[in-house]
Amino acid sequence: AHPAGSLLRNLTDGRLSTASYIAMMDDGNDLMYTVHLSVTGMMCQKSCGSTVEHALKAMNGVLHAEASFEKNYATVRVRAQEWSSRAELEEEAVEAVECVGFDCSILAPEDVLEYFQLSCGSSSEDSVDSDAELLPREEHAHPASASFQVGGMSCAVCAGRVEQALLSVEGVSKASVTLSINRAHVQVLEEGTLEGIAQECVAAVRQGGYECEILHIGNDHKQGVSLADSAARMEHARISELRTWRRLLIFSILLTLPLVVLHARRSDMSSSLSTIPSRNEWIMFALATPVQFGVGWRYYKAAWKGWTNGRFLGMDFLISLGTSASYVYSLLIFGMQLVTGTSSSLEPTFATGAMLLTFVTLGKFLEAYAKGKTASALQTLMELQPSFASRVIVKDDEVLEGEMTSLETEEVEATDIAVGDYLMVLPGARIPADGILVKTSGSGAYVDESALSGEPFPVTKQLNDDVFGSTVNQLSVLLVKVTATGNNTVLAKIVRLMEDAQSQKAPIQAQADHIACIFAPTVMCLSFITFCAWLIFNTGVTTEERFFWAFTSAISVVVVACPCALGLATPTAVMVGTGVGATHGLLIKGGAVLESAHSVDTIVFDKTGTLTTGRAVLGDYEGFEHADLMEHLPKPISEDPKQLALWLAACAEKQSEHPLGKAVINAARSIWGADVTLS
Repeated sequence: AHPAGSLLRNLTDGRLSTASYIAMMDDGNDLMYTVHLSVTGMMCQKSCGSTVEHALKAMNGVLHAEASFEKNYATVRVRAQEWSSRAELEEEAVEAVECVGFDCSILAPEDVLEYFQLSCGSSSEDSVDSDAELLPREEHAHPASASFQVGGMSCAVCAGRVEQALLSVEGVSKASVTLSINRAHVQVLEEGTLEGIAQECVAAVRQGGYECEILHIGNDHKQGVSLADSAARMEHARISELRTWRRLLIFSILLTLPLVVLHARRSDMSSSLSTIPSRNEWIMFALATPVQFGVGWRYYKAAWKGWTNGRFLGMDFLISLGTSASYVYSLLIFGMQLVTGTSSSLEPTFATGAMLLTFVTLGKFLEAYAKGKTASALQTLMELQPSFASRVIVKDDEVLEGEMTSLETEEVEATDIAVGDYLMVLPGARIPADGILVKTSGSGAYVDESALSGEPFPVTKQLNDDVFGSTVNQLSVLLVKVTATGNNTVLAKIVRLMEDAQSQKAPIQAQADHIACIFAPTVMCLSFITFCAWLIFNTGVTTEERFFWAFTSAISVVVVACPCALGLATPTAVMVGTGVGATHGLLIKGGAVLESAHSVDTIVFDKTGTLTTGRAVLGDYEGFEHADLMEHLPKPISEDPKQLALWLAACAEKQSEHPLGKAVINAARSIWGADVTLS
């Protein structure tokens, strides 16, 4: 058997043919099986990589198993006699990885070979000496991507139109739109053309009638905005949208309420005796017109953009059609009364359109509020990244020598940090980027990683330990060497995981979106059928009344369909569900997971430390008496000698910053007040 590194070296040196290599990777000796896996969703090697590796090692007959976070790759080698077939092994391996929370797929031997060739090229100097280098390089395993901020989307149908516009751009292999945070992502096969394709995507979305701007291009954070800037843009868009709908809602309510009152009192009026439209009808006309063309302008504008860009009929078109039909009908009756000077059995219904616009606007306001709540969890994560950092000015190799106080630093923006920089982090400050600890001002360091891991207690860090951006330094001054910045940090990957989760549609949502695309034309057909049926079968009334009932019934069909609950309920439920989960520290990986959660009957937690209030509390203590000390103790202690142990511990921990020391101090303060020494 050839070690993996020897196999690859023989291949790159030309001593091993491709066909022979594939055969050897495919376990031609029948004594063992080797399965290669592509694993996505890992955030680090220490935790996630080890979890995947342990899950594979728990399988039957395992000889060797390993996983790499950097390459999103895992492999497991087992004794063949333990398994009835390779297919059974592959299925079990995928299930083992997915059971610990990661997405997984099988890599065929020829696919692994392609990864090796891309990673190592044809030069023997680049051949690898260890199994670790056998893993595929991430930049070749995954297509390049770009992110966009999209404005003007109002429902799931709009998100579908934006997605179709992005997919229409040549070179885009995959596109997804997250309505809750107004973000879009595309994947491109050729990274060299990514910047040009991103510009084409912006043009395609804008041509479809929506606002669009680039957030990130590829993995280089310098070609986009930082997480803090992204959070600021998200907050600005959220506040702007909420403020706009609030203003329209208040304006609509102020004008619609008098309309409703006048409409309700119409039966008590003798307007039929008037030779011209009554004063109240003039007032209703004056109140309804600003609502129809002021509040309704957003719907008219969106409907026009949809029609002129692809003959698209969405919910905005239905709203515009229903309210306009009601208003035009009322205006015609009102005009006939004004011209003829006489009234008829037909009456203007100005209140109908205004009430509909008010209700729909209320729904839009509530939807914007719900979307803001959903995005706030993601925004909170983004805001964890510091905007500035203290970078050490390196002169030769003095950075690792001498005292920390002698190091010269400069204030730089987080986007200017590069891999290899040295950063100084003061106590209480957030670490700006991922790195390794190279020096401290004390014997050790404590870092609060609760924002990422949920662990309630600060983690002890020694030299050469990994530290992560957005975590909080507790005690000592730290010197950190940067190993990852921008979109490559753990925090950015968590944010990306949340965005991907909200952009993944549940099966029922995909079905609802498909129906929503043909919803408006279907409603139009049903409305026309209703009009014809009432016009033909409503006998025994005058022609005028027959037309009136047919027209109002047709309008009713359109009006009832306007909220388009089918297109709004499912994506809103996914948005709110993932958002509420994130607020409580639970990351839900997509709508499909959320939909299948109803079948869960047992939840197992592997970290009891995360199911706490997040702070240590003194549970109990044992007291003791010491006769020689009793004569010199403060009065409260001499009266209750059992508290001597707690008092001594509180005096010793009074200046401590350790979380367990603080628990002792808090317990003492609950008994004796702020002065635990009783001096």
